[in-house]
This record gives sequence, C-alpha cells and structure tokens, in this order.
Amino acid sequence: MDKKLPDILPDVRNILDSISVNINASNSEDWKNAITSCRRLLKELANTLYPAMKNKKSNVKLDEQAYINRLTEYVKGKSGSKTYSTLIDTHLEFFHKRSMAVFDTTNKGTHQNISHEDAKRFVIYTYLLIGDIISL
Repeated sequence: MDKKLPDILPDVRNILDSISVNINASNSEDWKNAITSCRRLLKELANTLYPAMKNKKSNVKLDEQAYINRLTEYVKGKSGSKTYSTLIDTHLEFFHKRSMAVFDTTNKGTHQNISHEDAKRFVIYTYLLIGDIISL
C-alpha cells in the first residue's frame, strides 16, 4: 500500500504525517484531529477513485458528501470476487458507523473525549481499509 498510495494521492504524505503526529500526542484534541484526517484521507481517496456524481439512476447517493457510497461503488466495480467485495463493503459500513458515533459523541456539546486507544484503533482501521481498497 505504501508504494501505491502516493501514486493515487500525491499529497498523501502530508495527511499521513498529520495523522501520525496527532495520534502520538498526549492531548485528546489531537486524537480527534487524527480521526478527522482519517476521514479526510478516505474522502480524498473517494474523490480520486470515484468522483462525485449528481444524477445517478439508482437509489444510491453519490454526491460529494457520500464518499463511503462512492468507495463502495468503486469496490463493486473493481473486485472480481463477490466475497471480497462484500468484505470491504462491510468494513466501509463499519468505518462509517464508527466515525459517525465518534463525531456525534465529541461534537454534541457533551465535551466527551475519545480515548487514545479508540483513536488508535480508528487510525489502524483506516489504514487497513485503504490497503484493501487500493489492492484492487
């Protein structure tokens, strides 16, 4: 993955460096920033691999904000294995639900912090998910 990703996303090193610095910090705000950068990284990947579309004839939203849907469509189009495609789709759905839960918890005025362990898991899941996607 490390060799392919810069070819797909030329500015990826800056995002990965930011994630690394933030996840290794001792401040929970920095951990949230690492998670935000993970989401941004996946959105950039979606923008490159499956750009947003306005009028698609299916019920699936593929606009700018629907980056998870766009990555799912990319995987469906590239995977020769229905099983592998389903596996990645499951990971994408999990990532989306987890990221929404994290942001709901930290953004609703409750001022709850995410644990460092949860933030590190989020970064690892993102890395593994991107590896699966670009291996297609």
